[in-house]
Amino acid sequence: MRLVTRGVEIATFPYLTGFESTYIPQARVDTLATTRHIEFYRNDLELVRAAGIRVLRYPAPWHRIEAERGRYDWGWMDEAMRTLRDLELDPIVDLVHHTSYPDWLLGGFSNPELPQAELAFARRFADRYPWVQRYTVFNEPWLTAFMCGHQGVWPPHGQDASTFVPILLNVGRTICVVSAARGDSP
Repeated sequence: MRLVTRGVEIATFPYLTGFESTYIPQARVDTLATTRHIEFYRNDLELVRAAGIRVLRYPAPWHRIEAERGRYDWGWMDEAMRTLRDLELDPIVDLVHHTSYPDWLLGGFSNPELPQAELAFARRFADRYPWVQRYTVFNEPWLTAFMCGHQGVWPPHGQDASTFVPILLNVGRTICVVSAARGDSP
């Protein structure tokens, strides 16, 4: 989009939006369900389009899709992705949003299997939806690690550097591993 005022072109930015999608494992609260986006995704996405927004962050709820390790249920995601395409919306797919990891990933972000587990999920997602061009590998990594490992708000509820630093390093490794695979098929 271009904006020209008095012969001078002014930089503009596209409007972006997204849907809150945090899963809170210790309480088994799924924000996609509590906001009812799971039910009303089609209407929600139509409203996005009607507002003139074409690019949006969109969740890939790993905790729902791979509730059992290695078993993928793409039912809801297929419908939501089809709707995105039908409406000509351009998703920036959010692979991990705060604590939205599957329950089987014991220890969450402190689990040393996190990098390979998210990589396996990202590859499956990319193979299933090859038309997706943009991803958020890990939403707000520093804040998430801080809330999990230093502030004690999110699991594993650490409150000092002995928990925070390993989580931060593991999250950093995960981002590097998944991002590096982008060329392969992530």
